[in-house]
Amino acid sequence: MSTTARRNPVWGLVEEAMENYNHIDRPASPQYASANSSVRRNPVWGLVEEAMENYTHIDRPFEAPPGARGPQAWPYIEPPSTDEDSLASNAHSMGPQEYPTTSDSAQSPWPKDYSTPGRDLTKAIISASQGDKDAQVALGDMYKEGLGVYQDYQSAMDWYLKASEQGDAVGQRKVGMMYSLGLGVSQDYSAALEWYLKAANQGNAAAQCNIGALYEQGQGVPQDYSHAMIWFRKAADQGLARAQSNIGGLYDLGQGVSQDFAQAMEWYLKAANQGDTVCQRKVGMMYNLGLGVSQDYMTALEWYLKAANQGNAAAQCNIGVLYEQGQGVPQDYSQAMVWFRKAADQGLSQAQCHIGVLYELGQGVPQDVFKAKDWYLKAAEQGYPRAQFNIGTLYEQGRGVPQDRDQAIDWYFKAATQGHWNAKTQLENLERKDASIL
Repeated sequence: MSTTARRNPVWGLVEEAMENYNHIDRPASPQYASANSSVRRNPVWGLVEEAMENYTHIDRPFEAPPGARGPQAWPYIEPPSTDEDSLASNAHSMGPQEYPTTSDSAQSPWPKDYSTPGRDLTKAIISASQGDKDAQVALGDMYKEGLGVYQDYQSAMDWYLKASEQGDAVGQRKVGMMYSLGLGVSQDYSAALEWYLKAANQGNAAAQCNIGALYEQGQGVPQDYSHAMIWFRKAADQGLARAQSNIGGLYDLGQGVSQDFAQAMEWYLKAANQGDTVCQRKVGMMYNLGLGVSQDYMTALEWYLKAANQGNAAAQCNIGVLYEQGQGVPQDYSQAMVWFRKAADQGLSQAQCHIGVLYELGQGVPQDVFKAKDWYLKAAEQGYPRAQFNIGTLYEQGRGVPQDRDQAIDWYFKAATQGHWNAKTQLENLERKDASIL
């Protein structure tokens, strides 16, 4: 049964843009969900019913049939952006993405070896002072990142402007980036656009991609996915992986174009084959969910591994889910824990919540509700609603913490204010209990 509501393909776990997925059928109400339903479900709930029969407090989708519930931590598909240069709200478009100097100009000799204190800094200062625009951009990068010098956004901006005044497209784009991020200057998307246009009109692919991101997000301009596509395409045709990824995202979500998973996959592959870890994981996701391709967990794993082995935390979490669910690999909670831990150690809240679930259920590790609570807290303190809900249930039942109804309500409220369905339901249940007592 289909619905017009746009949902994340794995029941809302995905951050930001992935909430808009409308390609997964779901029951419209609880009575339509059944064990024999052909609706694609999140693979976590329903697979560990026997183990979870005593965990009636833990969340699952509101579409689930009544009965036992288990700890909530479902497959992770899309990470929140952790790049300081990522301003976009849509996960598939990383927004004003910073690129190394060499991404803008392959001929630039700068920067070289920041690991040798003073060496490149001295060379850059001398060359920049003599008007070398590449050195000026490199020196700006050093100040922006604090490489060999104290981090100083104003000095970075000054050096980027010097290069820009010579008509340097890389410098112009970086000035735009500083305005877009509000580094060394007040944040000003309109000014950012002006500078991006200077660079883009010289053919700078990264600037073209940045302009696309502004149109996509409606920053400094009215939101316009069609214009975003035009600018992303200019950059993608020059081989820029981030732009190719963004085009894939527009097809994936049907923004400015008809939704087309095959086209999305084609563009994701272009970027993935250039080593883009975000798109390697997205290709894995498409195989995982059977979008634009036949569902194939083994191939999904192969792509997740490409990204995970380069440190992509979301891909590491995805691999953990495959082992947890036995999809494409034998079910192995210990291996799941290994991969969840890799992602959790990078601060990924979804992985931290998964670890909490494994400890609460004693899967792959000795059952330990105290450790479960600690891992839930790590995720909850980052604002992850499912972990907040799980902590609420621990307080409500006094498991791993003293029973405390007020604390339970506080945690349920934190999750509910983020749209967490079961937290809202639990709050309503508590209100009804109070009313019945009165």
